[in-house]
Amino acid sequence: MKPYVEINADTKRISDEVIDYVFKQRTGINLYNGHPWKFIDIKSLLKQSPTLVKFFKQHGLRVKHGAITSIFTNKDLPMHVDEKPVVAKINFPILNTKGWTNKWYSVEKISTYPTVKNQIGSEVYDLSTAKGELLTEYRDMPNPIVFNSSIPHSVEQYAEDAKTPRVIASFTFIEEPIEWLK
Repeated sequence: MKPYVEINADTKRISDEVIDYVFKQRTGINLYNGHPWKFIDIKSLLKQSPTLVKFFKQHGLRVKHGAITSIFTNKDLPMHVDEKPVVAKINFPILNTKGWTNKWYSVEKISTYPTVKNQIGSEVYDLSTAKGELLTEYRDMPNPIVFNSSIPHSVEQYAEDAKTPRVIASFTFIEEPIEWLK
C-alpha cells in the first residue's frame, strides 16, 4: 500500500469551518497546550462544517473519530506508527501547514522495537532510536491526504519561517478508505 494519496477537496472552506468550530464554539480545545492530539466531539464538528459533511457523504465515508493535531516543533510528532487496528486516516490541512512536511519511513525489523503507551493508552512501537530510510514526503499539505498510519511517519518543520501551530484535522472511519491507498 502507498504511504499517502492526495485528495481534491474544498480545503479553504473546510479549514475555515474547522477553525470557526475550534475558536468560536467553546470546544475547550486549546491549540497551545498539552499533547499534540486534541480529540473532538465529531457530531458537534459536523454540525458546524457542512462542507466536511458533504465531502464525507460524497465519498461514502462514515466518521468514527476526529482529532485536531497542533504542533510547534519537530519533537511534537517524531517518527511513530499509530495504534492498531486503524490504517487509513484522512488528514485535512487547517492552519500553518507551509514549511512543514509529513515523512514516511521504512524501518527494518520494526516488531523488535519495544512498545510504549501513547497519549490514549494504546501500545505502539517506540521508534525514538530508529534510523528509518525515507520512503517519501509530502510538503506543505496544500490538500487533504488519505495516509497509511501503520507505516512509520513523522511531521517536521523544514522552513525557518514556518508558522506555528501547525494544525491538522484527522479522521478515522467505520469502514476505512484503504482502497484509496492501493
